[in-house]
Amino acid sequence: MNKFNYFKILHLNCQSIISDSKKIQLSNLINETNCDVLSLNETFLKKQHNLYFEGYVTLRSDRTEKKGGGTALCIKKSINGTHIKIDNIPETVGYKIKLKNGNELALFSHYSSPSSELNEKLFEYAANNFKFFLIVGDFNALNTSWFSPTTNKKVEKLGLFILNNETPTYKRSKNILDLIICSKNMQENIEKFDVLSHSISDHCPIAATLEKQSESKHWKALLNINREENSSQKDINIKADHHFTNDPAEIAELFACNLEKIFTENHPTTRNNSLPVPNLNKIHISRKEMIKSIKTTNSRASAGLDLISNK
Repeated sequence: MNKFNYFKILHLNCQSIISDSKKIQLSNLINETNCDVLSLNETFLKKQHNLYFEGYVTLRSDRTEKKGGGTALCIKKSINGTHIKIDNIPETVGYKIKLKNGNELALFSHYSSPSSELNEKLFEYAANNFKFFLIVGDFNALNTSWFSPTTNKKVEKLGLFILNNETPTYKRSKNILDLIICSKNMQENIEKFDVLSHSISDHCPIAATLEKQSESKHWKALLNINREENSSQKDINIKADHHFTNDPAEIAELFACNLEKIFTENHPTTRNNSLPVPNLNKIHISRKEMIKSIKTTNSRASAGLDLISNK
């Protein structure tokens, strides 16, 4: 089983990886970013070519009928998973990771050339077979909804969540051709998206970092409250700023902010960058629940008077 605090996936249309110099450049990029998974498009590889990066397992889908194209996924050897066989979708590689909570995270790398139509079978396959998935690649698809200057017909039926920001990924224009797409239920796990500046090819590398939210000690404390044996008790309802919420993730963050306020008020510091603390006067938690939560909180990981975590 795999357990992640952070998980980084990196993608690049490398415009051929046959030369040794290009392989060295990519090795340096891997070391610099410490990515868990690297997706490559337009590898130009054929059967006679080898592709190896130290510490990674490589899966490939080479273009067979003509030159160019090709896709590869390079996964850290420490990540246990299974190759997803999707031979009916050309230039596509898939890998399935088993997570500790019993769920699966499916990763796909796909290349769609400018002259071809978008193969919607991949998106249908991912949505029908996996609750959590990421699809990365150079789709050569334009749409103003992800900041491209124009829209073409390749993406009208995607209906998925695209992580890209307004930064172009193709250096010869202002187009965003390389995309990281996720299932909609993964949006809350996305920590950040980046477009990196590198001279490896005429495309920029793109990266997404995923955070496993349930690893927060504040989140665990709230889960302990929610596991109270009395299941008939009403849900926690908190007033935050000008609205009420019963969303567990938001409550966890508010709970953490309120604790910080209590300790920083009792022990003033010279910090000038403190954030406003939401109003938590409307929290409805029984004394029994609060005592149980405090007893199960890992105090060794909490910050001291210097506000530096001991975790």
